[in-house]
Amino acid sequence: MRRSKWIIIIIGLGVLIGSGWWLLGHATTQKAQQVKQTENEQPTFYLHGYGGSDRSTDSMTKAAREQKNATQVLTATVRKDGSVDLQGRWLAKTTRPIVQVVFEDNQSQS
Repeated sequence: MRRSKWIIIIIGLGVLIGSGWWLLGHATTQKAQQVKQTENEQPTFYLHGYGGSDRSTDSMTKAAREQKNATQVLTATVRKDGSVDLQGRWLAKTTRPIVQVVFEDNQSQS
C-alpha cells in the first residue's frame, strides 16, 4: 500500500511538472510570434538631414529592402506651409514598410 501511494505521488508530480513546462513553453512561443508580427507591421521612417533630399536616404532604404525584405510604401513630402503630400501605396499585407520623409524646405532653421 505504501509503495503504490508513493508511485501515485510521483506520477502526479510528474504530470504537474510536465504540464507546467508545456504551458510555459507554449506561452513563450505565442509571445514571440506576437512580437515578430508587430515588428513586421510597424513602419520605419527615413528622414534626411539638413540640406538633404530624397536621394539622401536612398542607400539606407535600398539596404533595408535588400537585407531585411522591407518594402518602400510611401514618400511623404512636407511642404513649406506644413502640408504633407503622400505618394505611393501601402497595402494591408505589406511587411516591414518604409516611409521616406522629404522636407521641401530642407534648410529651415526652425
